[in-house]
Amino acid sequence: IRWKLVQATLQAADLEASLKELHNLLRIDPGHANARLLLGRLYLSGARRGEAVRVAKDLTLSLPDHPSGYLLEGELAVQSGDFREAIRQFERAHDCDASLLQPILAAANVSLLLQDYARAAQWYQQALDSHPESVDVHIARGNYFFAVGDEAKADREFEWARTLGLESEAAGLGIVVQHVARGRQEHAIRELQALTGEMTSREG
Repeated sequence: IRWKLVQATLQAADLEASLKELHNLLRIDPGHANARLLLGRLYLSGARRGEAVRVAKDLTLSLPDHPSGYLLEGELAVQSGDFREAIRQFERAHDCDASLLQPILAAANVSLLLQDYARAAQWYQQALDSHPESVDVHIARGNYFFAVGDEAKADREFEWARTLGLESEAAGLGIVVQHVARGRQEHAIRELQALTGEMTSREG
């Protein structure tokens, strides 16, 4: 119930309420790894880096076989610009749970940022192999193919994302953002019009 309350405050974008509910949850269940990871992420997004660092260290020390601490360590490294260390931490998270999508996509995205296209391709393929029905995977792969100049494959990935996330506004908006980022204004407008039409149809 406490975890559901946390999710509700997140949907309402109420940071202070989220922190309050997380602290309430962790008083009852201090070993709740996902709650501790979320707490660290909220500290990080709220410019409370020192507290995020403390949460990450506590996680890796108390739960060395759980990916949460290494995920947070990787995100801290990304924020500080130490991308090699970020990949190392995401790889450690992946070693803890090879089925988890977050560290795979994180390692892929940072590899792409470093223009290590060969390694990024391996991670994106691994993401597809393990999570073929994930909208996030197809959007990320579309972004990758744009980066390496293969727009035809990028468009196919976005089409897959739209097909899989037909009822998801977040999926549609994610594709719009990618088109805008690539300077494809006409594609973005068409996608936004289609998304608006679907939303209107569902409301009707």
